[in-house]
Amino acid sequence: NTSDIKAKPISVDKDSPTVTIEAKASEEEGATNLTEKGTIYRNRSFTVSGSAIDTYFDSATLSVSKDGKAAETLTFKTGGNENGEWTYTQEVDVNNHSNDGTYLYTITAKDKAGRVSTTSTTVIIDTTGPTLGLNNFADGQVITSSEFTFRGIAFDNVGLSDDIEYTQDGTTWKEVTSSGLSWNLSM
Repeated sequence: NTSDIKAKPISVDKDSPTVTIEAKASEEEGATNLTEKGTIYRNRSFTVSGSAIDTYFDSATLSVSKDGKAAETLTFKTGGNENGEWTYTQEVDVNNHSNDGTYLYTITAKDKAGRVSTTSTTVIIDTTGPTLGLNNFADGQVITSSEFTFRGIAFDNVGLSDDIEYTQDGTTWKEVTSSGLSWNLSM
């Protein structure tokens, strides 16, 4: 008995997808684009972007978790349904501060062989300025001595940097001694 020989192409996929993610700087007026000690801070709408690449690409999913809550799937602004680049725009409401918090953005790509790759980036959205208070000085109080130590507290919804500064002339800024939320300034 003989049969016809039939050839069929077979694809071998040994590699997992390659994924990248980054939070791009905001170009809006008044934007703070700060990365400090590996933490990304944003206070205006910004773009999260990256790539999901594989010869045998199947799908990509972008998700976000805010303040440690369950992750939600996001809709790509561009790309994501095919091999290559993708973007997502994170809107930020600067008026009511509803977006303030810590966001974990995760891109997951899967190829046709079922291999999965994931990477993430964390962004803190902070549209609320810090609060600074004086503990030992009242409105209208007059200082009669040649020296006085101001004492107060500083608070911010997502944490403070290590620097609290003051100015007497509106031009030259000097650092204030601080410890945790408390600060002292002797003049």
